[in-house]
Amino acid sequence: MEPSDKPEDATQLESYLDKLDRAAGLLVLHVDKDQRVHLAGIEDDLIAMWKKLEEVHMSREAGTRFNAYDDLFSIRLAESESLSSLIVRVDEVMHRIKGLRP
Repeated sequence: MEPSDKPEDATQLESYLDKLDRAAGLLVLHVDKDQRVHLAGIEDDLIAMWKKLEEVHMSREAGTRFNAYDDLFSIRLAESESLSSLIVRVDEVMHRIKGLRP
């Protein structure tokens, strides 16, 4: 079979796999050097890398959830801060709290 005779699905799959490889490479390059130890052996698997980083940095224990709620309840509007930026900070903490639920 000639390369030009490939079915459309195979071409799309090849493109998808190429994009996955590129994304995995970018992720490895952008992770701090001290965090790369967590990715040893799984540098080619983007999904496994994300899951490992989530496992390491998003522990879903009571102390972590307490700290997230403490962050939420300690948010105050600064003098030079706009209301929209305060709302963004609240949304970020709420997103983190939702991610910590078991």
